[in-house]
Amino acid sequence: VEDKSLDTHQNAQFSAQLLQPQGIKDIVLVTDAWHMSRSVLAFEYFGFKVVPAPTEFPEGAFISNPALLQPKVMMFNANLRGLAEVLGHIKYRVRYFFE
Repeated sequence: VEDKSLDTHQNAQFSAQLLQPQGIKDIVLVTDAWHMSRSVLAFEYFGFKVVPAPTEFPEGAFISNPALLQPKVMMFNANLRGLAEVLGHIKYRVRYFFE
């Protein structure tokens, strides 16, 4: 288990340093569903063949009740988290393109 990384990029990098010398290139990647896309991108960049195993799927609400249209802090936080993942994904795409 890699425990030195500060972000997803470092986690993929340090995991590669630990696992690939042992011939391990096929991995099952477990992380929450929000974060999976960016995580797969990072681990594939470092040469892993990734099988995604997402957890903690975001909950959504169907608009079957007008009261659900009221702004809620929980939904604001979910939107911020989604935005952070989209921006992080773009950052990794640009970073890996230019490296």
